[in-house]
Amino acid sequence: MNQSTRGAQIQEELDYRVAIADCFLDQSEACILNHAYDDALKYIDLAVHVFNNLSGDLSSLRIETNLRAIANLLSTYMGKENAHVEPPGFFSKPVCLHVLNEAVAFGGQIAMATRWMRLDRGARTHSVVLLSQKSPPPAELVQAVSESGGAIYNADRKLFPLQRAAWLRELARNLATYVILHIDTTDLIAAVAFGAEGGPPVLLVNHAAHTFWVGASAPDMVVNCRGSRLEEHWTKVHRGVKNCATIPIPLPEPETLPLAKIYRDERKSRAREIIGIPKEAKLILTVGASYKYEPFGNIDFLKTCQNILGAVPEAYLLAAGVIENDYWRSVSNILGSRLRALGSVSQKEIALLHQASDVYIEGFPFGSTTALLEAGLQGLPVVLAPAECPPPYGSDGVALDDTLERPASLEQYELQVVRLCRNPVERTSIGLGLRKAILAHHTAAGWRRYLTSALQALPREHRVYPIRAPLRTPPAIYEYWCKFLGTRGPSRSVLEDQILRAYSLGLRPKFTRQMKLASKNARLFRAGGTIPPQFLSLLCNYCLRLLPSSWARIIFRTIKFFFLEGLQVRVRNKVVRLLRITNDSRSGFGQYRHIPEHTLWLGAAKQSTLKENLNRE
Repeated sequence: MNQSTRGAQIQEELDYRVAIADCFLDQSEACILNHAYDDALKYIDLAVHVFNNLSGDLSSLRIETNLRAIANLLSTYMGKENAHVEPPGFFSKPVCLHVLNEAVAFGGQIAMATRWMRLDRGARTHSVVLLSQKSPPPAELVQAVSESGGAIYNADRKLFPLQRAAWLRELARNLATYVILHIDTTDLIAAVAFGAEGGPPVLLVNHAAHTFWVGASAPDMVVNCRGSRLEEHWTKVHRGVKNCATIPIPLPEPETLPLAKIYRDERKSRAREIIGIPKEAKLILTVGASYKYEPFGNIDFLKTCQNILGAVPEAYLLAAGVIENDYWRSVSNILGSRLRALGSVSQKEIALLHQASDVYIEGFPFGSTTALLEAGLQGLPVVLAPAECPPPYGSDGVALDDTLERPASLEQYELQVVRLCRNPVERTSIGLGLRKAILAHHTAAGWRRYLTSALQALPREHRVYPIRAPLRTPPAIYEYWCKFLGTRGPSRSVLEDQILRAYSLGLRPKFTRQMKLASKNARLFRAGGTIPPQFLSLLCNYCLRLLPSSWARIIFRTIKFFFLEGLQVRVRNKVVRLLRITNDSRSGFGQYRHIPEHTLWLGAAKQSTLKENLNRE
């Protein structure tokens, strides 16, 4: 298949998704007119998930408009949900209310919120709202909140989303001076809670520049964490956001690097002894979730690593955060275990890896900006992802754009890594220059200047702004992401998937004329492996409407399973998942949600040795 044909198919798929989303939004608007606001929000949720995980359309004018309508009706419909807090006294410090969906032990969002509180705790009190917390929050978050004088508030998960939105709105108005949203990109609760005027000003943290957002029109300001010109352009043009500012990813200020080379060498040797790497080896480090390294086309991280380690026989490459699968295992065997996937890694283990390493390389096809900055902050020289992996999929930002040069190709990426392995003087020069830039923008007083500037630009009270129609991202950008997603992304059965979700949400979805027309217009995309429109219409509009909701869901799910293509493969995959035969993670940051102790890379004995060494230092 040539490039133009593939591009045309992706364009057809994106247009089809917009049409399907519009159909669900039609039903949402009908529910609003009938004062069925809970069902209206559920239909919006279905429309949102049609776009989820794609980077063609980054915001939707109709979704934002429907959410705004529900937000304006929230107080009259819901009444006052109780959010019992004592308003801050007149002489109290300003209160920042950080809103998260769920605080998990690993991942960038929780790290960013925690570090934000610690860097700013002298100036403001920091409290946290958790909208969907399923387990006790991480100890680091609890400690950061406590040290600032704040508190943690858990929304009642038994409440309907609209009830939680009303509760969140009242809590913010009673407690906060500023609201800071570190929420999932598809969260509807915050979008409704802050979609009406009044209360404290609201900031939305841009932690996922590459995917579709909900509620982009609700905040007073979008906070860009990288601070690159491209990021600001995407925020304003492709999301229709009026106001944005840069507050870089906050990082803890490290201890001053020791000047004596003999001390640095001693620390590196001790770290390598714990890790099990020869003292004389060249150690290359990369950090990221498993799915970020999965190959497509000629973009193959492991193949590139194989070339690098072939050119530098004394080098080892460690991948923290990557759970080993068959492909990683086979390449590691070929290289005599000089390539190692370490699985999920604690922050203490990351610190040890930084001490032991010579070079940090950004993974691809999808980089990890926070991990890259953390490595650079320790003085490690960094190699950015090659030009085949453009930002926002590769890292950029205020500390990187004028400091590092992006390799022009995969070949240049390999050459740059090999050159750094062989040239200690260049490693030191690049590492110190990068560290200086990161310190200036991402830590201490430098970071606080960005925060102060952003807060001063906010209105005194939360406002809402005219909703602007966003533009679709350039074809080269969304085609790259669609190719990377491959079978992990939304499939051609997206309509059937959302109809099934509708039954799970207790809805009675209709197969409308517009859905039939959209399916007809996208028949090349839907050809094979989907339920025919005539049959969908018969099921949704007649047969299943006669059955209880739970029965309708089970019957539709069964028909969907057997109707779609690749039955044998899907049955096998279902059995594999049920039996947990594989540990190959394809769920993005899902691998961070629940991490058992045995997945940590260092064993108990080495953990003990590491703790002793850290205490000694």
